[in-house]
Amino acid sequence: MTWLHLFFALELGFLPLGEYQVYDAGQQRAVFSGTFYSEFTVRAEAYGFYADGILRTTVWKMGNNLLFWPERALYEVGVGYRIGPVTVGYRHWCMHPFVLPHEYYQRPVYQEGAFDQVFLRIER
Repeated sequence: MTWLHLFFALELGFLPLGEYQVYDAGQQRAVFSGTFYSEFTVRAEAYGFYADGILRTTVWKMGNNLLFWPERALYEVGVGYRIGPVTVGYRHWCMHPFVLPHEYYQRPVYQEGAFDQVFLRIER
């Protein structure tokens, strides 16, 4: 009988269309059309308890060349307990830019942030 279950997944994708506005920084706009991303997920479960993590990275294509520039990383880390259809858990989510020190002064507006979640989930 196996008491520890380990899972992992790798997802690679392309965002053909998308954008968002940064309203409090002088109406700046970021366009995500043509952006690639990668996502790596790991999860461990034992006796109803689980711990998991996700790392998602967006990558811009640089012009017509094959050079790619990683732009930001989104992290999600969670722990919880599941019994039947009920899950109780905690999740931390954060986003951090990939910024070299000399780039910060050339392009000082980067999106960065975090939040925590405590949740009760009922599934059927």
